[in-house]
Amino acid sequence: MMADQPSARKDWNQLRARLFMAAIVVLSTFSAAKAADPSPFGNDLPSLAPMLERVVPSVVSISVKGKMTGSADPLLSDPFLRKFFGLPEQPSLSERSFQVAGSGVIVDGQEGYVLTNSHLLDNADEITVTLLDRRSFPAKIVGTDPPTDI
Repeated sequence: MMADQPSARKDWNQLRARLFMAAIVVLSTFSAAKAADPSPFGNDLPSLAPMLERVVPSVVSISVKGKMTGSADPLLSDPFLRKFFGLPEQPSLSERSFQVAGSGVIVDGQEGYVLTNSHLLDNADEITVTLLDRRSFPAKIVGTDPPTDI
């Protein structure tokens, strides 16, 4: 999905730097929440509410549509079941459409960078990001790191 490699590498490096900065903000916010006033319920535990109020707006919903090739019924991929039901040894393959949903975190609102799991984007043809206020935007993959599932 990356046509221009140097530009994509630059975008990926910028995204990684912004992710690092976002992690620092979340950790500092969490530290501030731990030092917050005690819970209004009368116990000595601090409330995470101040941190959540700051962080939750950066959480987004991600919808992915795509196509993949596979067997018509995953259960019938099992060799034992194929033999039991008298089916050919190799299942027939067909192209199937799919739609999956997941979540992500905005790491740079100005540039529109969102971080999510790379497995969510496997075989994606169409990606839509929906914000907390229900606005939706089409998205494209800037970079992935499958070993870390980002």
